[in-house]
Amino acid sequence: MRSTIAVLTLEKPVVWEAQRVQVVFLISIAKTQLLHWQTIFLKLFDYLVKKDGVREILRHPTYDDFLQSFTQAMEK
Repeated sequence: MRSTIAVLTLEKPVVWEAQRVQVVFLISIAKTQLLHWQTIFLKLFDYLVKKDGVREILRHPTYDDFLQSFTQAMEK
């Protein structure tokens, strides 16, 4: 098995525990990469919350755009 990140954008947000959710991530980490889980999660959190990644994903909702934007944000 290999690690995978799937991203789903919703046209209209849904309410989940009083929060509006419009971007959903499904993250699958291979057993051989479990030690990297915390690093992956922290980088993704930094991108989504601190670098306005959610808005970027909603503006450019393709997976290729996400990868490019995420990669660029991590290089800064």
